[in-house]
Amino acid sequence: MEAVAIDLGGKLPIHALVTKKGIMFSMSQVSVEVFGENPAAFGKELRRLRYPRMRTLDTVTLMRLAQLGIPPESANVTGATLLPPTSFLRILDDRRRMDLIPKVRAAMLKMITKEVTDLIIRGQFETALPIAMDAVQKAQALYWPREPLRMVPCYLLAVKVNLGLNRPVQSEDLLGVGSWLLLQDKSNEAKDDLRSEISQLFGRLSMLNKLTGPSLKAYAEEIYYKAREFGIYDVRTSIAFYNISRVFRNEKQLYHALAFWDVVIHSWRVALEELIMGVKPTRELPWGKKEFEGKNSKHLIPKEAIATLQMPEVCDMLQEICKFRSDELGRDDVAVGEACYVTGLGFCYANKKMLALEHLQRASEIMQQPNSLELKDFIDKAIEILLQPPPQPVLNSSPASPSSPASV
Repeated sequence: MEAVAIDLGGKLPIHALVTKKGIMFSMSQVSVEVFGENPAAFGKELRRLRYPRMRTLDTVTLMRLAQLGIPPESANVTGATLLPPTSFLRILDDRRRMDLIPKVRAAMLKMITKEVTDLIIRGQFETALPIAMDAVQKAQALYWPREPLRMVPCYLLAVKVNLGLNRPVQSEDLLGVGSWLLLQDKSNEAKDDLRSEISQLFGRLSMLNKLTGPSLKAYAEEIYYKAREFGIYDVRTSIAFYNISRVFRNEKQLYHALAFWDVVIHSWRVALEELIMGVKPTRELPWGKKEFEGKNSKHLIPKEAIATLQMPEVCDMLQEICKFRSDELGRDDVAVGEACYVTGLGFCYANKKMLALEHLQRASEIMQQPNSLELKDFIDKAIEILLQPPPQPVLNSSPASPSSPASV
């Protein structure tokens, strides 16, 4: 059971629990950590004032409360009392703790947006739609007009859901508001990542409306903002290059599509070779100049960059490039072998060993030509790493002391 800690300024944070009935708070924890009262006396007060609450005997919920160190309400009473967010917020309001209400609402909004993101990843757009629109309303109530920038991500999530449902009119309306809110913010906060996301969504919307020119313009802007934030050859920027390549391929402008696929494959080859094979990149362009690394050098850490992306979607993208290159250049072209090699590394990083081996072996078959022997060595090394047996756990033969975890 997921539990999100919310710091309300007490000795310990309180926890919002994601239950089958929705987000809930432990009455016992609220009474102790927020109001410093005895849970039994606090419970009587709630019953007297008839605040909505829920009694649970669910074993999973009770175990999770115990894991979080939440005290029981009474030694003589089994189960736990849970408070829905509406009750918790009403209690804070009635007890004049207005300073805590925005913190609770912000934490709940964060949980809702995470739920929408998970539903989008699973393709459950119908389920996500009402939750996404609820997040937009909550963001309006919480942040307008003081912090318009913090409203933008909620609008963009709602746009993604509507695009997933092929609703261009609603998508355009929400995207327009999100863009306007970004313009209203006059702070010095970094905005290029948000600008790139807005550009990407405009590109998707234009493709949905079959508008080639606007989609190319939007995806070009996405590349610009992503590169300015993360660098040209960062894996996050590679997604923008891939987006624009699809437009060129649809328009049969294959020369441009191939050029952008080259950038995508190069970006992922450098990142995955460093992570899987320990190959340190030179970060140098062919003409000797150091590549532009974005605004912050820490963005270059491949593991952190890849953690922001969905590896199943990345592997699908790399597989598509393999197919596209094969269709346009011939199935035994060296560029196809390189794409298969990088796709194999991607599956290896995603722990899909059978698919990784399949693509690496295909790359090895292609790379038999004299001008590709250097890459062939890398492929053979990758296959060797993939086939290595997993490290065996080291067993401690000495008897465990009474205080060690093994004795518990």
